[in-house]
Amino acid sequence: MSAFCREQGLSEPTFYAWRQRLRKQSTPSVRFALVETKPAEETVPPIELMLASGDRLRIPHDAATLKLVLAVLREQA
Repeated sequence: MSAFCREQGLSEPTFYAWRQRLRKQSTPSVRFALVETKPAEETVPPIELMLASGDRLRIPHDAATLKLVLAVLREQA
């Protein structure tokens, strides 16, 4: 988890605080998944979604991660 937080520019306490906050707000079907990604050859900015709550979701430009995020969002629809 510390490597993920470092890569995303988050402190671990911030990550866990957000995870706890989202768990309280989310329906039971929402799950968290740690996705390991390989460093991109080029630095491509992530896709950023602005949620109705005002939160931002940044998704790396890799097909596996995007498919996972879309699957979770479709479950919520």
